[in-house]
Formats: sequence, C-alpha cells, structure tokens
Amino acid sequence: CRRLDDATRDTILRLKYETPENEGIHGVEYYQAVLEGGVRTLDELHRWRAAHPLDGVNLWMP
Repeated sequence: CRRLDDATRDTILRLKYETPENEGIHGVEYYQAVLEGGVRTLDELHRWRAAHPLDGVNLWMP
C-alpha cells in the first residue's frame, strides 16, 4: 500500500509498543487512526478512539 511508508509504519509499531497490554486495542484501529486520523501519539490515539468507537466488526480497508 502506497500510504504505508516507513514513517507511517514506524508510528504504528511505536504506538503498539507504547500501548499497555490491558488496553486491548485492535490492530486495525492503529492503522485507521494513523492513516486516516493523522494520529502520531498515544494520547492522540486515545482521543481518536473516543471519537471513533469500534462497534461490531470493523471492515475498514486502507
């Protein structure tokens, strides 16, 4: 995917690493938040998730 460059990939991996294990964030949420929401920090991810709750199955595709 052209949208997933090295910087974007690094951001997603860093956010996954920084997320406490007990938060239970789905992998697709990281990708969607970073690629569509411009999220770059864990605080931004928490705010993005609050504004975009995962209801049921997420069929989002980059």
